[in-house]
Amino acid sequence: MTTDALKEKLAQLNAEYRDALPAKFSEIDALWARYPDAGALAELHRLLHTMAGSAKVFGFAALGGVAREAENVLAPIVKEGGALDAQFRQRIDALLQALRQAAI
Repeated sequence: MTTDALKEKLAQLNAEYRDALPAKFSEIDALWARYPDAGALAELHRLLHTMAGSAKVFGFAALGGVAREAENVLAPIVKEGGALDAQFRQRIDALLQALRQAAI
């Protein structure tokens, strides 16, 4: 594969990743809306973990950073359980909103 062909393929993969983001954000919203369902929080945590790693690979470093931060904030709740107070929920809300801004 030539350098130009490789660059073209990488650009195509980047575009496909970008095009898939609205569906990912919808999935994130749906999972967060199911709080306090522990299974939904665990799945949200997994999805954020995946996004944190994959976003950087596809050229969305800021998105990956916000996803990692949200993942880290949720980690103790997923691991240890317990309820989220209003301030904590607001922090998660803000981080999930920041995900969309980081994708622009």
